Amino acid sequence: MNNLRNELSFTQEEMAILLGVSRTLITLYEKGMRNLPAKALEKLSRIQILINEASNKKPAPCRKLLALQQKHRQQAQNLLHAHAKKAATQAIRLSMQIAVIRQHYQQLENKAKLFHLLLQNVEKESREWHLLSNMQEQLLHNLDTGSPTSQYIVAYQLSLLITKQQVAMELYRTLQKRGKE
Repeated sequence: MNNLRNELSFTQEEMAILLGVSRTLITLYEKGMRNLPAKALEKLSRIQILINEASNKKPAPCRKLLALQQKHRQQAQNLLHAHAKKAATQAIRLSMQIAVIRQHYQQLENKAKLFHLLLQNVEKESREWHLLSNMQEQLLHNLDTGSPTSQYIVAYQLSLLITKQQVAMELYRTLQKRGKE
């Protein structure tokens, strides 16, 4: 009986209710210390016969179980769809952020080239040269903070979001197919 209980994932309490005996009697029976009453043995035999019959043929589906499965499938689909939608929105935001970073970096590079040219055309150590040098240093610092490294970090985040979106949509479609079967 212990194997049967484990196979069906029944507790001793559930088996006792099915057989019309106490949980203590089930424990003693499984330990080989007591015998089951005749009525309980008869019920146990019927249960085993039903299990054998069910394994040999496909039983009619339980409507309540099907409804519950459909409800869970729908909840999972809704959740996956929401995750995919959120990932898509975040991916658009990150794509725009990458474009802004790249554009800003390009502008700073052009500015740096201009400062380089201007510094070549002014007298060294002059007031104008010092101003341009300070501006160039500030610009180089700004270039460093908007460097390709930060672009790659955002691109990496974007790749993760796209992958997350793809996985969510794939699972969503899988659940849809299962619901139609």
